[in-house]
Amino acid sequence: MTEFRAQGRRILVVEDDATNRSVLARQLAMVGVDAEMAGNGQEGLSRWLEGGFALVLSDLHMPVMDGFGLVRAIRSREAPGIRTPVLAFSADVRIGQAEKAREAGFDDFLSKPIQLDGLRAVLGRWLATAPVAAAGHGVPALAVPVDGPCAASGPMPVFEASALRELVGDERGLMLEILDYFDDVATGMRDELLRAARTGDAGEAGMLAHRLKASARSVGAVPLALLCARLEEHVDARRRDGVGPLVQQVVDALDAALAAMRRWRAAAVAPAPDMTRYAL
Repeated sequence: MTEFRAQGRRILVVEDDATNRSVLARQLAMVGVDAEMAGNGQEGLSRWLEGGFALVLSDLHMPVMDGFGLVRAIRSREAPGIRTPVLAFSADVRIGQAEKAREAGFDDFLSKPIQLDGLRAVLGRWLATAPVAAAGHGVPALAVPVDGPCAASGPMPVFEASALRELVGDERGLMLEILDYFDDVATGMRDELLRAARTGDAGEAGMLAHRLKASARSVGAVPLALLCARLEEHVDARRRDGVGPLVQQVVDALDAALAAMRRWRAAAVAPAPDMTRYAL
C-alpha cells in the first residue's frame, strides 16, 4: 500500500467522533495511505472542493451535515465523467442502511469498526484501480462484520483488548494512546448523557449514544456498545419514556469499561519484574 503514498493519493475521512478519527488515522498510516480528517459533512465538503482526494470515507450520522447530505453534494458538483469513490463508514448496520447509502450516491458500505486487514483490502480495491466506473453500474455493498468478542457466546467481558489489537496491530504504545484518548472523550460524554437524562432531552441522549456506540466497538467495549445501540433505537422509535433508566445502564456499562481499561493500562505500563533476584 505504500505505493499510494508515493503517488500522492490522499483520502478524505469525514467522521465526527474523535476516538474513531484517532483509530482511523493510525490505521491509515499503518497501511501507507495519507489521509486528511474532517469533523462533519460541511467541513468535509469544503475540504473535498479543494481537490486532490482519490477517495472519501464518510460516517453517515453527523452534526451540521450528515453523510447523506455530503455524498449528494459531492455528486452534484462532480464534473461529467468524473466520479470520486465515496464509501459509507457507519456503526448503523440496521437492515436497509446499505441500500439507503447506495441510493444516496455512496459506492460502498463499511461497518464500524473495520479491522486492519479489512481496511487494507478495501483501500486496495478502490485506490489500486484506474478510473472508477460511472454511476449505475451496480457496485455491491461490502459489509465488514464485527467479530471477536461480539461473536462470542455467553457473558462478554466489559473490555477486550484483543478487539483493539485487531484494529491497530500489536503495538502496545499505540493501544495505550487510543485508550487514554477514549477515556478522556468518553468521560466527557458520560456527563453529557447524564445531563440529557436530567433535562429530558431524548434527542441529545440518542445522538450521544450513537457516537459512543461506534467508539466503544472500536476499543473493545462491546457490552457498552450494545447498550448504546439499545438506547439509540429507543429514541429513534420516538419513545420518550424509559430514556433515563437506559441512560443509567449506559453510564454503568461505561464506568465498568473504563475501570477495566484503566486496569489493563496500568498492567501494560508496569515495569517487568527483576528476574535477577531469582537467579540461582
